[in-house]
Amino acid sequence: MKLNSTVTFVAAFSLLLIGCGREQKMVLDHVDTEKSTMVIEETSTKIFVYICGAVQKPGVYEMPENARVCDLIRCAGGFCENAKEDYYNQAELLFDGEKVYIPTEDEFIQNESEVSTDSGKVNINLADSTELMTIPGIGATKAAAIVAYREANGKFQHIEDIVNVSGIGDSTYQNMKDYITIS
Repeated sequence: MKLNSTVTFVAAFSLLLIGCGREQKMVLDHVDTEKSTMVIEETSTKIFVYICGAVQKPGVYEMPENARVCDLIRCAGGFCENAKEDYYNQAELLFDGEKVYIPTEDEFIQNESEVSTDSGKVNINLADSTELMTIPGIGATKAAAIVAYREANGKFQHIEDIVNVSGIGDSTYQNMKDYITIS
């Protein structure tokens, strides 16, 4: 009887830990040889992230605040067959309200030809985070801020408008202005 209770407890505990990146702490209310009552307490702050494009189950997912792109892709059922799997840095941390778009191989090839102009400048209205990080002074955080600003406010009308993005001031703009375009 005791072995049966232990096996049931281990099985229930294992099932509770399986989940899409959710950190949970198990607290035993009491232990009885006949049955156990378990209470689950959430132990971390949650964020909500939207994933779409070439994934099996696009949608909004609740994730722990320290989740990474690879965790989100796993929750969304993995990549579709034609996904550009190396498009995102899968080790990158997610942030609340972020949109993650996974393009297909065909979309990536088409977009790549549109983003870089003949002048070698990066089109800040079309570039993704990775392409934006090729601009001097733009790292992962500022690239994500540019993409988020663009999604919230639409395309930039003038290259100078990039100073409206949080974290980009006049000095950053002066260092990058020769490397960016809006057309």
